[in-house]
Amino acid sequence: MHNIRLGRVISIFISNWWDAILHYFYFSGRTSRSGFWCFAILNSLILYFLFCIDEYFHLIYRVTFHYYYYDIHLFFLIYFLLTIFPSFVLFIRRLHDLNLSGWWVLLMIIPLPYLYLNFLIQIIFLVMASFPGSENNRYGIKPINQVTV
Repeated sequence: MHNIRLGRVISIFISNWWDAILHYFYFSGRTSRSGFWCFAILNSLILYFLFCIDEYFHLIYRVTFHYYYYDIHLFFLIYFLLTIFPSFVLFIRRLHDLNLSGWWVLLMIIPLPYLYLNFLIQIIFLVMASFPGSENNRYGIKPINQVTV
């Protein structure tokens, strides 16, 4: 009985993740709270798994830049670069669900040199993403556990 429920939960997570990847270029529309969080959680787990694989197989490359050393995790970096744009687009659609303009996402990029301020803004946005979406608004009808494009 529990295996059926667990399988259903896993399929929902994978379905929402895949839906976000497929709709990476649709800036209009809305994304439900569950769709956003399923993508965010599964994406974070995949990144953590790839980080561990890089550590285990020593796929770490040291890069020198202005006398500082940076460790580059190969698979982690490749996957991160492939999913950063779909993540921003998904967040824009999540802002649309809250009846906010997608341009608010630029606040996450502007204070990038000031890491503490950037971290604070990201926390504020994550809290905002956990609020329930509004009913039908200027961005479309209310999504039901999926992306509305």
